Amino acid sequence: TVASNVAGNDGGGIIAGGAAAPDLQACIIANNNAPMDVDISGTVNSLDYNLIEDITGATITGVTTNNITGGDPNIGPLADNGGSTMTHVLLTGSIALDQIPSVDLLETWDQRQAPRPQNVDGDMGAYELFVDDWGAITINCWQSAPPSNDTIQVMVGFNQLAIDFDDVSDLIITTTGTLTYTNVTGFMGGMNFAVTLEGVSGTGTITISVNPASDVVTPFGAPLTSSVTSDVFLSDNDPPTLSISAPSSANTVAGPVEYTVTYSGEDTVTLSDTDITLDITGDVLASVVVAPLGGSEWLVTLLGITGTGTLGFTIDSGTASDTAGNLALGASSVPVVVVSALPVAVWPLALVLAAAGALAARRRRHRD
Repeated sequence: TVASNVAGNDGGGIIAGGAAAPDLQACIIANNNAPMDVDISGTVNSLDYNLIEDITGATITGVTTNNITGGDPNIGPLADNGGSTMTHVLLTGSIALDQIPSVDLLETWDQRQAPRPQNVDGDMGAYELFVDDWGAITINCWQSAPPSNDTIQVMVGFNQLAIDFDDVSDLIITTTGTLTYTNVTGFMGGMNFAVTLEGVSGTGTITISVNPASDVVTPFGAPLTSSVTSDVFLSDNDPPTLSISAPSSANTVAGPVEYTVTYSGEDTVTLSDTDITLDITGDVLASVVVAPLGGSEWLVTLLGITGTGTLGFTIDSGTASDTAGNLALGASSVPVVVVSALPVAVWPLALVLAAAGALAARRRRHRD
């Protein structure tokens, strides 16, 4: 590719004045500048598949069947597009794209040592455009789903070296539910990148893709044109919950008193008598029995109650788990008031007897 050169007189791109005309094959001669004969001045020998924008002042011999003349190649400025030398990238829609059948290619590498052709046919000039070269992107979760901790690790894999895949702007991360994260780290690698989402909390799903609008390119400057979306990763950081009903009676002498324990979000429940700790004030004594009611409900019964004071209980943490391995937290019941038999049964009777005695005394005084 001979482009964007300037001459003070003629032949901005090429001055061909020697004894033998230079050979041109699969070349782009365009966008040069001179007072006259802007691209070529003199005679050149075409070996076909050349793009010459302005042929004024040029004599072209040889094979010209597949040459293109008079058209703008639509190329970028001279830049580092990979390889050991700078090149002019072919922009989208360039008329130099896919013009050379693979059987007629002079070389199977471009100036950067990028393989050509990328499509069925090769491109004119020094630069072979990589087209849709990122179809083999893979995004896999390192962890066995669903993770239930504060990090999610994924492996982003490319089918060749990825340049400038280096921060969160190169990703599209979509979450649902209450799932949130605080930071994204990693991006270390050449073709495979370990990316970690930190500070993960809540429960929901997450999908990840590489952002097609990012600055990720191949070593030869081909931009990212498409991506793939990862599988849906489930992250569950919310433990099962449990609630304890009010007691079957607010006051008791000897019981039994019953409570219903209801779990939510659980996969497995292991509640038993040994998970219950009695909460006692005064000199109350009691025993506890746990039995399943079916579904997510369990019955806790306090019986054999003696003494006076208050009686309740606490369920230890870890009596239920979900599919992600989260363990239920503990919970405490509303206490019941335990009273002795004397205040409940004797004192009311004593009051009745005293009232009856007073009435009888008044009647005797009335007869006297």
